[in-house]
Amino acid sequence: MAATPFPDRLVPMLAVSGTLPSDDAGWAYEFKWDGFRALAYCGDGPLRLRTRAGNDLTAGFPEMARLPEAVGARAILDGELVALDADGRPSFNALQNRQRNPRTPVVFMVFDLLHLRNASLMGLGYLERRERLFALGLASDHWQVPQHHIGGGARMLAAAKRHGLEGLIAKRVDSRYIPGKRTGQWVKIKLIMREEFVIGGYLAGGGAFTGSLGSLLLGYYVPGPGGRRLMYAGKVGTGFSHESRDDITRALDRLARPDSPFAVTIPTFPATIHFCKPRLIAEVAFSELTPDGRVRHPSFQGLRTDKKPEEVGDPRPR
Repeated sequence: MAATPFPDRLVPMLAVSGTLPSDDAGWAYEFKWDGFRALAYCGDGPLRLRTRAGNDLTAGFPEMARLPEAVGARAILDGELVALDADGRPSFNALQNRQRNPRTPVVFMVFDLLHLRNASLMGLGYLERRERLFALGLASDHWQVPQHHIGGGARMLAAAKRHGLEGLIAKRVDSRYIPGKRTGQWVKIKLIMREEFVIGGYLAGGGAFTGSLGSLLLGYYVPGPGGRRLMYAGKVGTGFSHESRDDITRALDRLARPDSPFAVTIPTFPATIHFCKPRLIAEVAFSELTPDGRVRHPSFQGLRTDKKPEEVGDPRPR
């Protein structure tokens, strides 16, 4: 394999939303982890952890510092930083509260190997990359390589449901790694409906929440003739702690704007609307999406800092 320069920055490959593939035997299945997607750069210097948006996460996860030593070579790993709750299950809320509780255990679930020593592996098929990843022998309290399964998607999905996981990622066994692209070669199959939405404002709270937010106004981007358009996806008013409600209110007030950022007319509400610049992203769990892209029975899960708002597209399966 020809030598290639060690990349300074890559953008992770992405998956489309969908259902279990019909040609089951041609796909490998991995559990979907609810955490921060990160690329780990194990180069000549200290470890670098970068989000898909290029944000630096390294200082927030000091327990990962010895990962390059465990790898034993220059490498770029793709995976998910996952916080575990008291029952050992992934918890995005626990990951969000990491700053308040730095003892929260976090594991880097490594699922791909993009570069090793002096060669890019992105042109290899999925199974070839996985074979080389397993050969690194990465296993500790802080990082591991979860198993994949070829075929048997329905059984894997049932196992994910039993263990309270978010769902599966299905990957073509011959899929090459295409940085920054969302292709049908990788498909995310969700048990729990959770998506990211851009925050376009909030409704003022009442009663115990007077002076704070009552609910967030949610949106997502679609392409338009004049550029991206922010569509309205409904509102979410549950799932906040007192601290997060106050923190988010202050953050949105710093982003205040006089007019609506949405490209469509939103419903009228009895509460005062505070619009904001669409800079923050909320992760929201919900029961279903209506045909017009509105969330039903939503619950706020946390803010996402690992993505850019313009990356938040239409959440309805294509």
